Amino acid sequence: MKLPGHRWLMALLCLAAPTFSPAADENLWPVSVTREAAAGAVSRTDAAGPLLFDYSQPDRREWGLRPLFLHRTYTAIDRTQDYLLFPFFYSNSQGGDTRWSFFSLINSDRRTATADEPADWRGFDVWPFYFSRSTGKPETSYRAFLPLHGTIRHRFGDDRIDFTLFPLYSRWQKGERVETDLVWPFYREIHGGGEEGWALWPLYGERQKTGNNPARSRFVLWPFWLERDRVVEGGTDTLRASFPFFSTRRAPGLRDDMWLFFGSLHQTEPVAYDETRYFWPLFVQGHGADGRIKNRWAPFYAHSVKPSGDDKTWVLWPLFREENWTDAGLAQTKTQFLYFVYWHLDQRDPLRPAAPHARKTHLWPLFSAWDNGAGRRQVQALSPFEVFYQHDNEVRLLWSPLFALYRFDRRSPESVRTGFLFDCVTYRREAAAWDIDLGPLCRLSRDAGRTRFSVLPALFARRQPVFANASAPAPAAGQP
Repeated sequence: MKLPGHRWLMALLCLAAPTFSPAADENLWPVSVTREAAAGAVSRTDAAGPLLFDYSQPDRREWGLRPLFLHRTYTAIDRTQDYLLFPFFYSNSQGGDTRWSFFSLINSDRRTATADEPADWRGFDVWPFYFSRSTGKPETSYRAFLPLHGTIRHRFGDDRIDFTLFPLYSRWQKGERVETDLVWPFYREIHGGGEEGWALWPLYGERQKTGNNPARSRFVLWPFWLERDRVVEGGTDTLRASFPFFSTRRAPGLRDDMWLFFGSLHQTEPVAYDETRYFWPLFVQGHGADGRIKNRWAPFYAHSVKPSGDDKTWVLWPLFREENWTDAGLAQTKTQFLYFVYWHLDQRDPLRPAAPHARKTHLWPLFSAWDNGAGRRQVQALSPFEVFYQHDNEVRLLWSPLFALYRFDRRSPESVRTGFLFDCVTYRREAAAWDIDLGPLCRLSRDAGRTRFSVLPALFARRQPVFANASAPAPAAGQP
């Protein structure tokens, strides 16, 4: 029998880099394991066990070396992404624009000129020491080296920030309001924008605001005496406090008092609500006409209901937690033991109580399981990352497969795929046909009522037509 030479070449290429796309499902473990969907719409190849990978989907291709590197290219747009030991390094390039970041501490952003922005745009930050922008416009360009000297424009919630030998001198401007600090936070002056004030913290400070919402505040020996008055609809909202001894607040339809760790709140507007506090914040009892409930006996028991219907219960914090709420028309129930050791989410349609539920379960670090309620089920063991990064596709792609000793994927009752030991042993079933592969060594299969046993099937035999259209796409977002 003549040995197909291209299969040996494929295996050698797999050891070097995942840059090939075989035409059908093949198990050459640990060299490579390939799974391809109908018409080649989705192709997944893992090599050197779980380390090398090459995944192709209609909109993108992803390949790399786990957990070190991921390269992603998109087919419909000129965009590429690179991750190096994610989450430490990330790079994104699209249409001539490039952005890269090292752990969100060192960031570079370069954008090419456009019709709206005729000059190239450059940004570079080294947190928290250096910040710069070059936009081609003096009013938006800047450089700042903290703590020596610099100017920062249109960032951190202000229009302009100037500093010299910070914290000795700094100036913060937003609109017409200017705040000047000397030896921040000890001395402060505020002028413009309808505000005036000054403070020598913690001895004394005062501030006044005029205009549509006038207000006045003052402190003496902060926080031993605080006072605030502001005009609200229907009257004045006033606060007087001397922490930790007492605080009292009065507003139209509101009375809130605290004496040491005991207090009460009585509200009549916009809806009635009453609350009593004992040894605050441990024991709190509250009820409102809008359905609000607050029943806290920390750390033993806590139960709260919000006007939106969000219902949350704690028992022996942080041992047990349950939350019920509605989102996008679906009733949701989340149950947790020790925050993340056991985590379960149940979704159901409240208008169809008999309909199947969608579920997601994590038992850290043993396994994660998904059921979309429409016949698709998946399980992975071990699963140490999914409960922490449930919406992070990069972690799911680079880290989770390194621990996938067992994977189960059922797309429908007639389509099932299972893999053990990083797909060393695989089981596939489509309708009445099935096969079991032990790496490249042997295969046991059944099709059309006939059972077959093959030795070295990936090298000497082609896949039976029954699996030519087998569908094994990449897992959906939020699934292993």
